[in-house]
Amino acid sequence: ALFSWVIWMVLAISVSWFCYDYEMPLAEGDSKGDPKETFEKGHFSCCNEETSWGICICSFCCPALRWADTADLAGFMPLWSAFGLVSMVGLLNCLSHGALAWGMYQTILLLYPHVVLAWGLWGFFSTCLMLYYRQHLRRKFGLAFGSWGTCTTDFCYIFWCPWCAVAQEALVVKQAYEVKLRRGRPHYRVCRGQ
Repeated sequence: ALFSWVIWMVLAISVSWFCYDYEMPLAEGDSKGDPKETFEKGHFSCCNEETSWGICICSFCCPALRWADTADLAGFMPLWSAFGLVSMVGLLNCLSHGALAWGMYQTILLLYPHVVLAWGLWGFFSTCLMLYYRQHLRRKFGLAFGSWGTCTTDFCYIFWCPWCAVAQEALVVKQAYEVKLRRGRPHYRVCRGQ
């Protein structure tokens, strides 16, 4: 599990060096989407016409990097701090799953989750991390947060489709940036091709 986590880290850092650059904010002052509405009702629409394909692809291929970038743009923590945090939590997922799946190759059912978690993508600990910051994002947008209903809904959404959750959060922050809900950011980092 540790070896696969190291490979995952190297790949994610390589993607950040070769696929991300800094661009000036988009000139369109009006965004097509409302960030609050996208946050509340945009579940499982990570590849619709309003979503940039770059966000969708980065969320699927390198969700930790995409999530860390969103955390940075939302003002929660710098990109590399967020990436380090999600990487450490990914390692915790790998190690805890490796300890639980002592016979990881005995059945197909044990093999599939091990491969996903060994890649450091998502598990219980990363779901909790994303839930914590997703609740902060709700608060930042003036939406209901911290209640049993929002926590349960967000937990289930993140746990069952973390890629969609990562894409949705990235789109929400991008829309907020476009409509100038968030100030003081001189640039917007994007995946090439967005």
